[in-house]
Amino acid sequence: MKRGLFPAACGVAIAMLALVPAAEGAVWGVPYNVPAPSGSIERVSDLSTTSRIAIPDLIFTDASNVPVHLSRYKGSVVVVNFYSQNCGPCMKDLLYINRLQGNFPKEPLVVLAVDEDNVQPRTLLPFLRHQNLGFLRPFSDPSNISANALGVKGLPSSIVVDKAGKLVAAVQGNVVWDSPAVQTEIGRLLRE
Repeated sequence: MKRGLFPAACGVAIAMLALVPAAEGAVWGVPYNVPAPSGSIERVSDLSTTSRIAIPDLIFTDASNVPVHLSRYKGSVVVVNFYSQNCGPCMKDLLYINRLQGNFPKEPLVVLAVDEDNVQPRTLLPFLRHQNLGFLRPFSDPSNISANALGVKGLPSSIVVDKAGKLVAAVQGNVVWDSPAVQTEIGRLLRE
């Protein structure tokens, strides 16, 4: 059985990250929070760029139903947030991550909001607008293929990818993405 990237990466890369200690219920013996407490990513980049691991070239579908490869954003710091429209914690996470994207308007930061509900991609942009999440780019994950490839076990879940396309962090649960600590670390990744 093929294992997803979340469990494999956690053992290799995530364990070396300076995330806050795992909350009760952590899985795989690594600092992977279920659910993550507010502001749980305090240091997302303590690894040298040579220590990070590459992730697969995930494919999402944009609001026009066009497949988009994660590799398209190489050269940018990418935050991929997997969510469901029927998930209260996901809506809270989207609010924080929307503000994160809005706080870096001229930087190579790309936040991808990836819906896991298997809805028609054309419905995603109106949904985000209705929720006042205007900085987010809507994507879907048909049949949850990308989430399954990563081994995502619950929503919301997010990954942070550096400019070289390597995994920096994986988090399950809410993060206050627009907190000063997280923004400082994202800024550091942007300067790499």
